[in-house]
Amino acid sequence: MGIPKFRNGRHVLLFCIALLVVASAHAATKWQDPTPEELSMTSQPQVPGTAAVLLYREEIVDDDNGTWSYYSRIKILTQAGRDRYSDISIEYPSQGSDDNFNITSVAGRTIHPDGTVIPFPGKPYDRLVEKSSSETTREKVLALPDVQVGSIIEYRYTMHLADTVSFARTFIPTFYAQTNSFARAEHFQWHTNQSQIHLTSSLPGGVSAIKIKQGEEQTYTIDLANVLPVPDEPEMPPLSSLVQKVVFYTDLPDTIRNAQDFWDRYGTFWSRDIDEFIGPPSKLAAAAAEITAGASTPEDKLRKLYAAVQQMENTNFSRERSARENKVIGVSDPKSARDVLQQKRGDDIQLTLLFVGLARAIGMKAYIMAVANRDISHFESQLMTFQQLNDDVAIVELNNQEILLDPAEPLCPFGQLLWTHALAGGLRQTATGVALARSPLPAAKDSETRRVANLILDDTGHESGTVDMCFQGAPALRWRQNTLLGDEAALHQDLEKYLLDLITKGSDVALTSVENLHDANKPLVVHFKVSGPLANFTGKSSFVPAQFFEVNDTPLFPAATRTLPIEFSYPESFHDAVWIKFPASWQIDTAPPAETDIVPKTIGCDYRVQISPTAIILRRDFVLGSINLEPSRYSDLRSFYEKVVTRDHASVLFHIHPTPAAEP
Repeated sequence: MGIPKFRNGRHVLLFCIALLVVASAHAATKWQDPTPEELSMTSQPQVPGTAAVLLYREEIVDDDNGTWSYYSRIKILTQAGRDRYSDISIEYPSQGSDDNFNITSVAGRTIHPDGTVIPFPGKPYDRLVEKSSSETTREKVLALPDVQVGSIIEYRYTMHLADTVSFARTFIPTFYAQTNSFARAEHFQWHTNQSQIHLTSSLPGGVSAIKIKQGEEQTYTIDLANVLPVPDEPEMPPLSSLVQKVVFYTDLPDTIRNAQDFWDRYGTFWSRDIDEFIGPPSKLAAAAAEITAGASTPEDKLRKLYAAVQQMENTNFSRERSARENKVIGVSDPKSARDVLQQKRGDDIQLTLLFVGLARAIGMKAYIMAVANRDISHFESQLMTFQQLNDDVAIVELNNQEILLDPAEPLCPFGQLLWTHALAGGLRQTATGVALARSPLPAAKDSETRRVANLILDDTGHESGTVDMCFQGAPALRWRQNTLLGDEAALHQDLEKYLLDLITKGSDVALTSVENLHDANKPLVVHFKVSGPLANFTGKSSFVPAQFFEVNDTPLFPAATRTLPIEFSYPESFHDAVWIKFPASWQIDTAPPAETDIVPKTIGCDYRVQISPTAIILRRDFVLGSINLEPSRYSDLRSFYEKVVTRDHASVLFHIHPTPAAEP
């Protein structure tokens, strides 16, 4: 057997199609003629100032033909709308020619406000978006002709799979009603011969799917009007968890009366498949004993197993090999944890299952938890589908307490989860069965960034010196994994850009060294040399930014009101210390006082200043402790960030004394 059949964490095609593609197209042979009102319209009353309006969009899924067809009409109202829609990108999975999955019937046109029609010439060009050993994503791009403010653009295409049986069983539709633009009219349709169909809807009251049954086949249709866009607000929850949608399910027996019944029954099947892939402890006992040789405590043994799995090739991060290459080196699709161990490679799910199997082999209680990747979606227990569970983490009982581990995440330290797996809902194995659960959230101290600047200021107001940065937890893991996806030269460029974006414009930055890049158990330390303008002059006074690393800080929440909950990625802390040595002829007139701003149980920022005759030390400690806030807390949070930005833009005022003339 292979990976459990009830989900495929990498195959989030339904979500990608409906959400990454902003609008849609239908394979009809005729375009809709624009009305005089559509040609002349300059705004949409429900959404003042909007960049574009979806006049009409349609999605039609036909199991008989193995097609998912799209059609979209968009009115361009501003330059921003023109910039957004001049090029239409159609993302699609492409995992090799054997899939016979392609995009057909692509067409488009532009209509000017005077009614002039300009057809899309030629064919769209195809380009690679992302490629790994487990999946490939490509996109077709339509460069629509002569799009202007006031134009109407139309395009359509069909996604087609030659194997109609596979299509019907694999691509169960989820229709997302909302996009980032206001929609005047939408039409969704699914024609299928599948049985025992259920659905979950979050559409507005009074709107439902209409079912038409014809013999063994049935058609579901949904028509919507005046659909508001999803608000675009900073630090918002994943979009897929917010939009109005209809989710279909098939082959659910009548005994499944609600979502809890679904998770209890199918969760048991999922757990059984997990255990079958892992196999009995005896299959891995010899390998586990060899790996843990010399370790005296359960934690030491577990750490050795963790390190061993971390050293294996994670195929989600490595180059895709051809079937011929795999045959030459004797690699095949693993059917068990023992296969993964023997090949010393696997995707992140397979490696996590291997780790749990090894832990069981040394007598520890270990389980799998399938989670929704929090960067993509929240786990919605009312949705009866395993497709929302993207990733796996390991649960191990150590010293009578459960800990969660991410052994398949390259360079993720022991005891830490990738941030997208923390506070993530999902389904877990237990000693007696399965249960819905949520992973724990780390503390702010576990994801820490320390930034230290040692600067010498000359008479002209230019600074020169060094900057040292130390990353731990989530920030360190992000930088380290970026190296796996690129190379160290690219990482150095990205780190230099990171610092340049923080400090005074016109500065020069040169990275001098990086420590512990490949050692996840130590902080990631980066050293820079910096120089550039720092002070501004007015008469006999000069002004120096009090916060070297926050001089370009801008308000995070500019809007006066908030619609959606606030969700930050993870708790974290920043600790800054800036030493500035200034010329002997400079004297500090005023410096920002010590100050502390907080939002209770959520976030805080503390400022401290130390002054000597020739130097000043400015410290800033910022701690984000809570990542989820309801809109009712927005006013306090916004006020806090406004105060922080104001303080970050404060200056140290110097009085410049004339330098005594040298004696003759």
